[in-house]
Amino acid sequence: MLRIKCLRAALCAVLVSAAITASGCAGPPPRDALVTFSRAVQTKDWNTAWGLLSSRERKNFEEKMFAPFKEQFAKLSPEAQKEAAAKIGSTVQDIQKMAAKDFFSVVMEKSDESRKIPHKIDPDRIVVEQESIKGNTARIRLKGQAGEFNFVKEAGAWKIELGP
Repeated sequence: MLRIKCLRAALCAVLVSAAITASGCAGPPPRDALVTFSRAVQTKDWNTAWGLLSSRERKNFEEKMFAPFKEQFAKLSPEAQKEAAAKIGSTVQDIQKMAAKDFFSVVMEKSDESRKIPHKIDPDRIVVEQESIKGNTARIRLKGQAGEFNFVKEAGAWKIELGP
């Protein structure tokens, strides 16, 4: 009899756990990542914005923007390096020690281009028109906004994918 009660209790715990997971309590939705990212960009919190990019996006940024920048910077004369560093409000030494995350901050701070980065979106007025979640990927279309935002789940958290 005791064994049956234990089995019943264990089964009940499994069912409750499954119900909680199925009801969406397994973590914040992708919309929350978009709101947090938009707010981070709006307030110029580049560390948070960088952390909300998917590992693929961070790798792409490092390979396609940061590495070529560092390579070209290294080829400049010492005087040209000083001039280039001054243009972005930095020093030659800081640029030489700079990591991709730091360069992202500089690019975002100095850049006006909107690309697909949702920095023109008011995080307090985000209205999701359509949300599609399939496994570890998600897509959101916002009401009144062109385009869609793609997400990938990494280590249990939704990350933004800016590229195609």
